[in-house]
Amino acid sequence: MFKLNEASKASIFEDTGISFDEFKTLSASEIDSRVEKKIGKRLTFPNSTDERFQSRGSVFLFLNRFLR
Repeated sequence: MFKLNEASKASIFEDTGISFDEFKTLSASEIDSRVEKKIGKRLTFPNSTDERFQSRGSVFLFLNRFLR
């Protein structure tokens, strides 16, 4: 389980307008709509991928190691 320090929680609230505790309970679409409301415009996601940023896979999955 991940733990964020107070500075990170404050940064999330400042950028999104959503407290960290509330952020954990919202769905992705609810978070998107709240951020869109805060910034005043719709979020856009590119349809094309940049071939310079190809996935190389997870080293931890390949080596059968996981962080716990």
